Amino acid sequence: MLETMDKQMMKSDVENVILSFGKSMTVYRSVKVNVGSFAGSNKTNESTIGEYSIEQKLLSPKSLTEIGADLVITCGSETDISEGDRVVIENQNYIASHINPENAFGVVTHLEVNLEKDDS
Repeated sequence: MLETMDKQMMKSDVENVILSFGKSMTVYRSVKVNVGSFAGSNKTNESTIGEYSIEQKLLSPKSLTEIGADLVITCGSETDISEGDRVVIENQNYIASHINPENAFGVVTHLEVNLEKDDS
């Protein structure tokens, strides 16, 4: 069984590898305002969640089509991202369509995120 220190080191090592790629994304999340209010409409505002380091997975167009994604990225396990969030990478908008926590010996070391282009 892995000790807590070993688990932290494993997560840290993976995050250092992701950081070494030098790419980042900004995550935005839609937030409803005036929910249940009789005084106004139910508007949706967008909130900036944060900026995170990423690694872009190099997959063939065929592989991306098979999984239904335009881009697949890897980010740290502590990244605050949810399906449906808007993600901006190098001025391109994407929507997070699937998030898969990756495990190594029972420790979530990173997240693999499928992204679809958002041209709206």
